[in-house]
Amino acid sequence: MPICSECELKESEKRGRWIILPGEDNSIKWSFQCLMCIRAWRERALKRQGLSSDEVLAKLNAEYPLVRSASTQKQN
Repeated sequence: MPICSECELKESEKRGRWIILPGEDNSIKWSFQCLMCIRAWRERALKRQGLSSDEVLAKLNAEYPLVRSASTQKQN
C-alpha cells in the first residue's frame, strides 16, 4: 500500500490518487495522496474562489466521492 505524502497514512490506491509534482532539475516526482488530503486541498481552493460551504461540499462529493467499504454499503 502506498503512503500518503501529506499525512503519511498507509492507504489503498482506491482511496487516493497518484499526482505528478515538479521535482528538482525540471524532473517530475510521483506522489501519492489519500482522498482526505486531496479533499482538504481542494476545499481550501474552492473556498478561496468564494464558494459557499454547501457549494464546496457538493463539488467535493462530485469530484472526489468518499469510497465506502463493501460491509458499510451492505448495511444501508
